[in-house]
Amino acid sequence: MLKFLKNVHRRAIRYLRDGKIKGKISRDLRKREINNISVLQVTSEALKYTESLSKRVNSVGEYYYSSSSEHSVLYASVYVVLLRDLVCDLDRLSNNEKVKWADYINNFQCEDGLYRDLYLANEKAEVIDWWGWRHLTAHVVTALTILNSKTKVPFRILNKLYGKGKAEKWILSLKWKNNAPNVSNAVMNYGVMLQYDRDFHNIKEASLALTEIYDWLDKHQDAETGLWGNRPFDTPKKLSNGVQTAYHIWILYFYDKKPIQYLEKCIDSCLETQNKFGGFGVTTNSSACEDIDSIDPLCRFYFMTNYRKADIERVLRKALSWILLNQNKDGGFVFRRFERFAYGHELMTTEPEESAMFPTWFRMLSLAYISKVLPDLQIYQGCKFQFPKCPGYQFWNE
Repeated sequence: MLKFLKNVHRRAIRYLRDGKIKGKISRDLRKREINNISVLQVTSEALKYTESLSKRVNSVGEYYYSSSSEHSVLYASVYVVLLRDLVCDLDRLSNNEKVKWADYINNFQCEDGLYRDLYLANEKAEVIDWWGWRHLTAHVVTALTILNSKTKVPFRILNKLYGKGKAEKWILSLKWKNNAPNVSNAVMNYGVMLQYDRDFHNIKEASLALTEIYDWLDKHQDAETGLWGNRPFDTPKKLSNGVQTAYHIWILYFYDKKPIQYLEKCIDSCLETQNKFGGFGVTTNSSACEDIDSIDPLCRFYFMTNYRKADIERVLRKALSWILLNQNKDGGFVFRRFERFAYGHELMTTEPEESAMFPTWFRMLSLAYISKVLPDLQIYQGCKFQFPKCPGYQFWNE
């Protein structure tokens, strides 16, 4: 009985808090109409916020993760490269400045090929895949490509996947039933590194490993939803987790231009995750991750089929209001409204309503992808986005 009462209390507190959030979001949405917003101005404000995080001493490329951070970190440096290139701002740098920035990043590469920042070292960094070294490395490859550079050495951590049957054995060993979204992060991290070593270091074994991974994924994709993970996806939370899981996997398919099975079911699943305020999470104050995990694939699916095009356009228009609502007065964006966000380490932890580099980049990336589907909207007037040809989170196949 005591346990039951505690659970009821938790649900009541959550309901009251959610009611407060809904009320504030409703008021703010009414105040901030899309027609009165220019993404060009949003971009300018985001760049000013980014510049405010520059360390401005020692070397090119050092940035703080947020205004409250006490030390510059590699994660922040990489996010800045990705954001500035996305909005064509990095073009202002000289070739010499780009070389220095790339050298700064490459100083963090270790013998196994992974990039490690000692200021962020903790037990999680070596173990988890939604943050940590493997996750960081999957971002680094794009940043280096943007800076006209590449990793100093191939990813030797991938050697365990080389050889007939080894990649299949590895993906089979992952704990899909325990935490499918995190497992899919692992698949993406390793997949991106394999794609990079295949394309930038000409390693044939990487191509063979990817083939085994794709074969396994094709066999285990749910025909009813197009998702991976714990079936059935019969509640909003399970469906959301399924789409988040699939996003990390679809990214690999998108980059390699591989056909995606059950395409119409995939679209249905993503569309169904949108909430009443335009975000794509179960809670009304959906996060930058939850939002882009549906936005990114919907934008790409739009050009693969004529199925439900009008519905995709409709939900993306609605999503625009929500994304823009997550920008603060300082120009940066929040990961999730009204909540503290601990991203792996205290140097990457932000208080409620505090801007940070990760969500600022990720939410701007969402805006950029939506512009591919809705380029003629008034709010995009004068905007220009660009994408490097490189595996990872930030590419676009025409």
